[in-house]
Amino acid sequence: MHSPTLATWNNDVRRVTPRLELAALCWELVGGRERNGVVVDLSSEGARLERPFLGGATPQTVQLEFEVPGIDEIMWARADACFDQVIAAPVDSPAGGPLGLIRRTGFRIVAAAQRDLRLIRDYVYELRRAQWLVEQEALDAVLASCAIRN
Repeated sequence: MHSPTLATWNNDVRRVTPRLELAALCWELVGGRERNGVVVDLSSEGARLERPFLGGATPQTVQLEFEVPGIDEIMWARADACFDQVIAAPVDSPAGGPLGLIRRTGFRIVAAAQRDLRLIRDYVYELRRAQWLVEQEALDAVLASCAIRN
């Protein structure tokens, strides 16, 4: 296994910023119309949205507005689409809309207010740190129980 080069790290922001799985309400502004969705994955550099597939192409650049869970803040950002895929919705799920399909799109944040960028960065890093601490406590408990058995 080779170690990543600096160029690899610079080109793949997922490698240097934590990502959180969550569920946050989101609105895309496309062609003057709002479309509802859910942010299901968030980093300080971007977000992955899911919403019912209604057909049509995904615009390259959109205006996003989403609620930051637990903070009661709304963030605005301009974002570029990195990937777009259509998947089948779970059986009997209304999430798929009339076609039974979900559009999953990854967006890279390209512009936002500095305050919003700091807010999202701090939120992602602090929540990931808290998750890591919980994971470490669980691991410590497992290791302690193994030591007691031996």
